[in-house]
Amino acid sequence: MYTKLIETTNREIFNRRERLKLKQLDPMAQKLHTQARRFFLRQKRLLIPAMTRLVNELGLFRESIAPHDYLPILVSIFEITSESFAVAINNAVVGSFVLGAKTLTDLVIRSESDVPDAFLVSNDFAVEFLRTYGARRVTQINEATKDRLAILIANAVEEGISWDETAKRIEDMFDESFAGPPLWPNTIFRSRAVAVAVYETGNAYEQGNFKQGEMLEAAGLPMQKRWLTANDSKVRPEHAANQAKGWQPMSFIFQSGNKEINTLRPPTDPGCRCALLFRVAR
Repeated sequence: MYTKLIETTNREIFNRRERLKLKQLDPMAQKLHTQARRFFLRQKRLLIPAMTRLVNELGLFRESIAPHDYLPILVSIFEITSESFAVAINNAVVGSFVLGAKTLTDLVIRSESDVPDAFLVSNDFAVEFLRTYGARRVTQINEATKDRLAILIANAVEEGISWDETAKRIEDMFDESFAGPPLWPNTIFRSRAVAVAVYETGNAYEQGNFKQGEMLEAAGLPMQKRWLTANDSKVRPEHAANQAKGWQPMSFIFQSGNKEINTLRPPTDPGCRCALLFRVAR
């Protein structure tokens, strides 16, 4: 009975926090979702004609086609499309980061005496802190695209299907799996565009929250953090174990489920729905 009461309370706390975060982040996430769709669709529009020319040059779509045949095409397309999307990610991330920082600051100031302005995370700080973030993330997104394309082409060659059918599969992959329908809000990641938008804004918000907690602690407030899950059947055991740790100091390292990658805060990956709570320890 006591355990069920705790689970219910944790779920209510999580739901309140998520409603606040989603309300704040929704405009930026929707905008980034639109930009992510454009990014993937532009790559598709460049890729299909270039790949068709390659196949025509080879004479046929044959077993000997290999990644080294089409990688130069991908590299060129990535160079053309990545810079503008990196800027879009940076803009969304900086805005989400600042929102997270301000949200924690507002909550703390309600219950504490004046907090020196010098210890508040500013927009300039966020820009400097996340200066190269967008470029790194676009590189990772492009690497995932390359891997998915390699698997699709390898399967098509193994099945012995024509290039026209393979091209249709590539188009479908970009249209549906990557860009996907413009559904919003969407709690299920039906496309990579949705996953990118939700994860990047949410991750930056949590980082802003966490960084502001560190700054408040530097200002002399003894801050503590607490891992919070969605408290349902989908929660991973290691994340439930993190929640069971209760309140911890800011420097405490949580177990992520990957022995090589542990973390100071959630989310651990795009599928992680966890969040942090903060308080001033007395």
